[in-house]
Amino acid sequence: MNYARQLQWVQRNRSRAWMPARAGEVAGSWCRRRFAETAGEDADIRQTLARLEDAEFFQECEVRGIEKGALRIAVRRPELLAAMRLRWHMELRAIFAAHARRARVQRIEFFCSRDTTAP
Repeated sequence: MNYARQLQWVQRNRSRAWMPARAGEVAGSWCRRRFAETAGEDADIRQTLARLEDAEFFQECEVRGIEKGALRIAVRRPELLAAMRLRWHMELRAIFAAHARRARVQRIEFFCSRDTTAP
């Protein structure tokens, strides 16, 4: 094959989008985007939960954040786990569906907190 023709073909078909990028640049931009998404989700969770005006929920439960689309809520007293799940699950789903834009809550998980000494 003629090297001049091959060089012309390469130069004509090469674009900036195909140029290799440094791994640090790619990882840095990904981390900045992911950090911004996570910070936005946390702020959205706090704003949405601020709509709840129930002292019992905040006294007995602690929101631990979102993990793989699941809003994780720790219940401080094991005997209240089922009652809190029954009382709040559907209401929280409705609130998050209506008001949370960035927080991608697909399900809500209630679990017993290991720290049973908390008030």
